[in-house]
Amino acid sequence: MTEDSASIPGDRDASKTRFQNIITFVMDHWKPLLIGGISILVLIVAVFLITFFAVRGSLDCESDYTSSTFSSSIGTESSVRTTASTAIPSTVSTQKQFPTSLNLSSTAVYSTTPDLETSVQLFDLVPQVPICTNNFTMVEGKCWKLFNHGEIRSDADKICKTYSGSTLVSIKNYDENKLLIDFVKDSHIDTLWTGLFCNNGTNSTSCFWDVQAGSAEQYSNFGTGYPNLNYGGCVYFTASGNTIGQWGSAQCSQNMPFVCELPPTIIESGCKYIYNNNCYIRTDYGYTTTQAQRYCVSNCANLVSIHSGNENRFIQAMYDMSYAYILIGALAPSRDYLIWLDGSPTDYNNLNVINPGVCVLMSLSNGSPAIWYTKECGYPSWFLCKRPVGAKC
Repeated sequence: MTEDSASIPGDRDASKTRFQNIITFVMDHWKPLLIGGISILVLIVAVFLITFFAVRGSLDCESDYTSSTFSSSIGTESSVRTTASTAIPSTVSTQKQFPTSLNLSSTAVYSTTPDLETSVQLFDLVPQVPICTNNFTMVEGKCWKLFNHGEIRSDADKICKTYSGSTLVSIKNYDENKLLIDFVKDSHIDTLWTGLFCNNGTNSTSCFWDVQAGSAEQYSNFGTGYPNLNYGGCVYFTASGNTIGQWGSAQCSQNMPFVCELPPTIIESGCKYIYNNNCYIRTDYGYTTTQAQRYCVSNCANLVSIHSGNENRFIQAMYDMSYAYILIGALAPSRDYLIWLDGSPTDYNNLNVINPGVCVLMSLSNGSPAIWYTKECGYPSWFLCKRPVGAKC
């Protein structure tokens, strides 16, 4: 017998001893080991199920876009149905929502900055072609409507406003000026009102388009000797004769034909208020900011954000009341600092009055410029929701 072979029984005894120790350990600790094993198994199954249903839900959203009903759970129920025919291009950015579980008191807003999470998902559906509403005519990306009877400038503006908040025509470049010549050339009119007003001096830098839409500094086509406040501050467009296409100054009390202007939009069946590819959901109930945002999210929307004077005017025209105000989706810690709850950029600000509180209301009274003012977030108010046309939760 060799020395190596003599050591084998000892090794076997050591292995047997280790095995016996393991058995003894398992017998002494079987309960915690069993609980630990079951816990790991449950965790693995849970991860699997969560992954499975998340993937399945994503696929269902894409395949079931043909019908989706959003119904309110507060007050009178209203539903909005979206179908494949209401799809929008994927270039529209995903909106964000302000968490509805957050307390939106004015003190909380100053002490913390909320995280924004996705609330509206857009899918790559078949793009739809924007059209003109209100029987307006599409002219190279703008919607125009000619009224060939004479009105003073202020009345012409009021008439335009009744058509989804449209404005008197604006002309921002040479091509648009030429298009307007072609648009009215067979109408047998001499001049028409534009949406431009000059308030000082004799050059285009003192002339501004309605609803804060910029100045005429970048482009103007004034005739010789214009603008001239001696003739008046309102600006007209020459529609015939040797000076066709040129602009002049006149008293605003003169009667002239006019052209109203709207942006084209994608249409969604079932949405009553549509403007510039967005659907607006009007709610005439008195809710606080938190309640209103929660209601909007339940309808696949957010409290309205406003990004131009034209959109502000459209919203005011939507209500057409002698006295009213609505809650909009903004927080304003100061006059020059505005945060939209849907996460969109602050590219327009019509905040005029700062009161205690940081939530923002919009005045809707006829004849007023639809200014905004702050109020305590717990103050109940009517409100307006907004979502992109074709958006789905």
